[in-house]
Formats: sequence, structure tokens, C-alpha cells
Amino acid sequence: MMNIKNMVVVASLLVASIANAQSESRETVTFAQVLEPENAISLYEQGQKQSSKAFFRTVSGADLKKGVSFITDGESAVIQLSPLDSVINGKRQQKLSVPRNMMLSHAGKSFDVESDEIALHRRSQALKETYPELYGRAHVMQIPASLGAGEFALTADASANDSDRFVLYVLDRNSDISLEVATAASGIATGEVFQFDAAIASEQRASLQGARAELVAPDGSIYPLKGQRNKGRFSSQSALNVKAAGRPGELWTLRVNAKVRNAAGELVERVTRVAVNVHETTASLAAVDADAAGLSLGLSVAREGRYEIRALVFGRDYDGEQKPAVLAFQAQWLKSGDQTLKMAIDQDKLKASGLNAPYTVKRVKLMDQGRMAVLESLVGEWAM
Repeated sequence: MMNIKNMVVVASLLVASIANAQSESRETVTFAQVLEPENAISLYEQGQKQSSKAFFRTVSGADLKKGVSFITDGESAVIQLSPLDSVINGKRQQKLSVPRNMMLSHAGKSFDVESDEIALHRRSQALKETYPELYGRAHVMQIPASLGAGEFALTADASANDSDRFVLYVLDRNSDISLEVATAASGIATGEVFQFDAAIASEQRASLQGARAELVAPDGSIYPLKGQRNKGRFSSQSALNVKAAGRPGELWTLRVNAKVRNAAGELVERVTRVAVNVHETTASLAAVDADAAGLSLGLSVAREGRYEIRALVFGRDYDGEQKPAVLAFQAQWLKSGDQTLKMAIDQDKLKASGLNAPYTVKRVKLMDQGRMAVLESLVGEWAM
């Protein structure tokens, strides 16, 4: 009998193969969906927002032998130490363990991390056995509530290898200080201006003392981003001069690191990550026209491939108010160069919406199906 893990793997491979087959298809596909007039729908390209009470950093075995210090704002913080693989003579060497005999220090006292009140990893043994690839290497600890918050240090003994590298991750879960990061759009084309905003959310008097941001590519390449700190916020509007390498659908990561002064005057850290779809401008909309039958779209196609158009059509209710009637889709293969795409809007679906003419297209979205990217979203009034 197939277990859940194998079922997930098979399902993921099936979805990936179907998506790949669809993106390579030369067949033109059209579809229209009748909308409920009272349901809000939009084709606006919306941004992403994430909030974090955690921080992490890369440390070495040598660092651990000296003692790695960090500050928590709330009690019962969770600590995870995970080994990083190394590369020796061009070959990846998997690291499976963390240093032995580690101690957690606070307020002049030291505690064995293998003690029952700290060794959270033993309580998650079932997870480690079920998902060893995810949890098998991580050493998870929890700071006892009796120790409160403040400055702590994690120290390893002489058995730690100086050159070994680890990720120290701290979830300050009972703190009310979080770093909120919002992007203007979930996708961005190379060369365009990438916008994001970061701010501290807290009920206590907490102030942003410093921040830095970087964009991490799927292959691990890091691109620093310039930003400005103003009145407790950190924001950026930078031209994205990167190469959109990688496989279709692979996401990049916006990573914002912040230092925050809490009510006790301590400097705590926060790191927030937001997924970003970085892509090339493989096609663009040059013109949009409409008539009673549908849309005529002028496209400039830089790279041959399969593209999709979505159009949001509004009709009028009995009071004359405009409401969404139909969401129309069309996908087809386009060669490079200037192209004209005719998109018919299903008249039967317009009638079935219960809304009346005149009908107006108010949103148009262009997508690259093969490379899984939203290329353009237009807002207008194109009367049918």
C-alpha cells in the first residue's frame, strides 16, 4: 500500500508533468466563467506580505566554541541548529550532526542542552522518524520559561570542527515584536523597479535601529538591495539588475534583516522572507481594442512560447450599476515578433450572467504560461 509520503511525491510529479505538457501545447484553448455579481474579483497584480518573529544566521564550529550570543524578547523561545553541507574537491559532503556537549548560558549560569526541559528535539522524535530529510539533522531546543528573556549564548566543546557551518534559527514566539515586509507586486521583471516596505509591529515601545535587504536567487546567488530608513520604516525602490536564471516557476526570496531596540533597551534581531517571482519580459501588450465580439490584442513577443490572456468583463444590473459578469481566458502558442491575438467573449455566458449590455472589459492580464510569470496587468474601459 502506498504511504502518504510516496503519494505526495507521485502527485507532485504528476502535477509538474501536466503543467509542462500544457505549457508546450500548440493548441488554442478558450474558456469563460460566469461570475456572481456580488463577489469581488480583480485581476490586479497584488503584492505579498509576510511577518516574522524569528531570525537566523550562519555560524561556524569555531564560533560555537567561543559561544554564539543572541537576545530574545519573549520567554520560551525555540532554537534550532542545523548543519550545512560542505563541498570538498567539487563533491557535496552531507553533514548529519551538530557538535556534542553544547551548553546554553544565561545570567551567569550554564545549562546542558540535552536536559529534559531544553531538548525539544526529543519531543519531536516522531517527526524525525517520519520525515528524516526535513527534521533528521536539526537539533531543536526550547529555552525554559523559568529563564525568561534576554541575552543567551550557545557554546560547543572542543569536539566541534572549526570549519563546519551551521544555521542558527531562533523563533521568539512569545515576543510581540515582528518584522512585517510587503512587496508592491508578487512578480517583477528584470530591469523594472522593485518596491517593498518593511516596518516593526509591536505593542511595546520598539524602534527600528537598522536594516538591510537582499534578493536571493534559486541558485543561492545574493543581490544586495539599496533601501532608506525613515520614521521607523525601511523601504526600497530599486531597479532590478539581475539575470532571471533558473527553471520556470522557481521563486526568488526577498530577505530583510532588521535590528530592533525593545522596551528593555536590548537590540533584538528579526528576519523576514517573502517569495518573489523574478522573470524576463518575454512579451508585452502594445494595444487593446474591443468590439461586440470580444478583444483584439496587439502583442510584442520577445520569446516564442505559450501565453495566456485573461479579461474581466463587466455588465450592468437593473439599476445601471457596473458589476463583474464574466472572466474570459485564452491560451495559445505565439511566435516571436509583433502578433495580433483575437479573443472572442462567449455571448451565451454574458447573457447567463444576468447582467445587461453595454458590456465593458475593465481588466486585462497577460501571462507567460511556459515560464509561469505574470507579465502585465492593464486597467481600462474597453467597450464591447
